[in-house]
Amino acid sequence: SQFARAETATLVENCRRIQPALVSWQVLEIPTESGLRELEDLRKKYQFPEELGLLVVMGGNHEFIKSTELVSQQRSGAPGDPNAGATLQYLGEGKLLNALVYLSENKTKATVYLTSGNGEMGKADGADRAASMGQVVQVLEKDSYKVENLNLGGKNATIPPDADIIVMAGPKSDPSAAAIDALEKFLQGGASGKKGKLLVLLGPERERSGGSIGFTPLPRLKALLRKFKVEVADQLLVNGELPPPHTTTIGVANPKVNNALTKPMRRSGGLRPYEFPEARVLTAVESAPSPPGTPPPSALAAEPFLIAFGRFDPRPVTDLTQSFEALIRSPGWEKGTNPPLPKEDLTVGVSVTDGGSPRLVVLGNAKGFSDDYLGRVGSGLTVELASNCVNWLRERSNLGPKPSEQVKTERKTYKLELDQRTAGFNRLRFLPPALAVLAIAGMGAGVWLIRRR
Repeated sequence: SQFARAETATLVENCRRIQPALVSWQVLEIPTESGLRELEDLRKKYQFPEELGLLVVMGGNHEFIKSTELVSQQRSGAPGDPNAGATLQYLGEGKLLNALVYLSENKTKATVYLTSGNGEMGKADGADRAASMGQVVQVLEKDSYKVENLNLGGKNATIPPDADIIVMAGPKSDPSAAAIDALEKFLQGGASGKKGKLLVLLGPERERSGGSIGFTPLPRLKALLRKFKVEVADQLLVNGELPPPHTTTIGVANPKVNNALTKPMRRSGGLRPYEFPEARVLTAVESAPSPPGTPPPSALAAEPFLIAFGRFDPRPVTDLTQSFEALIRSPGWEKGTNPPLPKEDLTVGVSVTDGGSPRLVVLGNAKGFSDDYLGRVGSGLTVELASNCVNWLRERSNLGPKPSEQVKTERKTYKLELDQRTAGFNRLRFLPPALAVLAIAGMGAGVWLIRRR
């Protein structure tokens, strides 16, 4: 499309400006005879499919990005509505970056393991879409990751030696002591010395006891995360300014945190809203300064990179048995005393580095990444968030709003939206003839004035 072609030209020009000496770029003008001949020679040499796209060559390795993978289109409005608008987003920068990383790693894919054995979500292998995260897996595989299953439910839980990143998505029960020990050794490096990376999606799981509903106890998992400076609270976020059941939370990038993980969350001149059907409160534990004469503090550093959007009046609630609708209408809520208004931003996502190297990401939500929920809301932003977290853990550079301060050309997102049922559209129908009448009247008035003179 013309949109993809224009944005790809901008991408190529930006790369030329940033690294003119290290990167060589060539654009083929296909309609010409020489372009077609050269395209055929390249196709024979690199064996890519018969379609347009980006051919990335690094040393003796190459990767082809199809033109259909360069653009994402998201519709607005009801499914099947011919009057619904569409938003086009260019994905070329991310696709090119992933291809370069893949080639720089000699075309070896990093291995991501999805844990199972404690009620976690896994690959889309069954009919239960609420228990699968196939859309997330599909995006990770497109990002050149190999995604495998890992059962940590047995007594002899072990982490495979080829594991680069482990994802624990929505455990409904506390992992065994053996599983926690294996995860801790994986994060610490163990015998191999290679420190692993972990992504935990931890929503407010519940269990019923008698006539009350409480949080599922996760003492072993909480203790492990606490060692890595992440405190998990038994608190569910209730948002007074959002529709019932008031448990939906909108997560946004923390404006006080500016790192490679939050940069993609600030695109298009604003904050990207990540919708979580439920969210629990997390805390990034700060490192206390060590007293004189004691060993230096840990190299671990935790940052609250994702917070609940404060305009929707989010508040932490511990009693899950009560009616949240009645709670919001109560005098205590109106006065800001029950529950009390938070004194600072409420955290729903924490990132942890070890000596500057990414080590751990914890998100206070899991359902928002399930195939069932993503199919109902029709938005892929949480899938994008999961991909960003994994890429950050893998130390793949994330993309910000601008490629460089010296590059003046910026990528644009075009929004094409027009609803024929609106009064504004109906008025537009009469705009051309109305302008024509005004033009004729103006010309007639001009002729009359000249003739009067």
